[in-house]
Amino acid sequence: MKKFSIIAVLIGILCSGALQPSAAQAKDIADEIKGVELMNVYIDFLAHWIEVIDNPSNAIGIAQNSLKDLYMANGETERLEQVLNQALEVVHDRAARNSIRFSLAEIYQGQGKAKLASDQFIKIIEENSQGHAVTSKKSVFE
Repeated sequence: MKKFSIIAVLIGILCSGALQPSAAQAKDIADEIKGVELMNVYIDFLAHWIEVIDNPSNAIGIAQNSLKDLYMANGETERLEQVLNQALEVVHDRAARNSIRFSLAEIYQGQGKAKLASDQFIKIIEENSQGHAVTSKKSVFE
């Protein structure tokens, strides 16, 4: 019973606003949160930098993912499509091409463009089917 009384008192204090921070404290808390968010950006940057130093071919995937996150966050999927299609023209690394095509397929799926998404998946299969039989090059949505 004592436990429930303590919980009831704590709930009462929380609901009364007694533990609400003052405007100055709220600003300090907001500033601390911004500082932590900025620190996370630096930590992500350093982690990516270390990955690229360890293996320079990681730069393509990291750059692609960063671009994807940036454009998607700003609702610029058409620009992202352009950039990824341009990247396919110059990138020859199979793993990087697969990743770009998966990103394009994801974008097309999100836009309800099933045929374009299917085409990307088929191109992944074609580009990776050396020594394996490919039964059809047609989209299942044709």
